Amino acid sequence: KFKGRKNEVGIYKRKQFLTKNEQDCFRHLMKEFPDYLISVQVSMGAILEPTIDSYSHDANVRSQAAVLRNKIGSKIVDFVLINKSTLNIWFIIELDDKSHDNKISEDAERDRNLALAGIYSVRFRRENDGFPGRAKIESVLKDKIKAYQK
Repeated sequence: KFKGRKNEVGIYKRKQFLTKNEQDCFRHLMKEFPDYLISVQVSMGAILEPTIDSYSHDANVRSQAAVLRNKIGSKIVDFVLINKSTLNIWFIIELDDKSHDNKISEDAERDRNLALAGIYSVRFRRENDGFPGRAKIESVLKDKIKAYQK
């Protein structure tokens, strides 16, 4: 049982919302894509849902749907670019760092699952000269779309 201190310190504390690198990338994306809404740190459960019927009368089907929802519910995408007029997702950006060096197959599977749902992801790292510009990002996006539509 948690017992609060006299100064009412809780069991949680505020943490930095975005890393410095993510903040810099967000500012960069806002400049490069002023015609889009950009959401940060979005749960995959907010943009994907199981293709099986979550409301089925069959308990096994509902259970499978719950397992699939739980599998993605705690996973986060870094940036979601959203069309301002339709509010549809255009694509997502994953800002990779050294921690992704050991997650290549996991990242590929995640990108594949997103692409199969019609959401394409662009991954990049911050380089010495900063982040890629809009033209480069859109070029990578077009290549991704072509690769998945084969």
